[in-house]
Amino acid sequence: MLSEIKRLLKAAKNSVDGWIYMLKGEPNIRYLLLLGLLNGVLGIAGFFSRGQSAVLFLWLCVVVGLEICNTAVEDLLDLTIPEYHPEVKRIKDMVSGAVFFCLIVYLVLVLLFVW
Repeated sequence: MLSEIKRLLKAAKNSVDGWIYMLKGEPNIRYLLLLGLLNGVLGIAGFFSRGQSAVLFLWLCVVVGLEICNTAVEDLLDLTIPEYHPEVKRIKDMVSGAVFFCLIVYLVLVLLFVW
C-alpha cells in the first residue's frame, strides 16, 4: 500500500515537472492558458452562459492537450532524427495541423456564442 502511494506521488511529481517545462519553454501553452483565463472572465461577466463556458473550456482543454502532444512529438523527433528529413517535417506538420484545426474550431465556437 505504501509503495503504491509513493508510486502515485512520483507520477504526480513527474506530471508537475512536465507542466513546469511546458510553461517555461512553450509560449503557445501560456497563450492558450491566457485564452482560457479570458474565457473564464467573459463567462463570469455574462458574455457566455454556463453551458457555453463549459463547452469552450472543454474544447480549449482539447487544444491544450494536443499542443502538449505536439510538443512531445516534435521533441522526440528532434531527439531521434536531428537532421532535416522531409518525412519528419510531414509528421510535425500533421500534428501541428491538428492543433491548428482544433484552435480554429474553438474560435468558431466563440464567434457562434457571441453572435
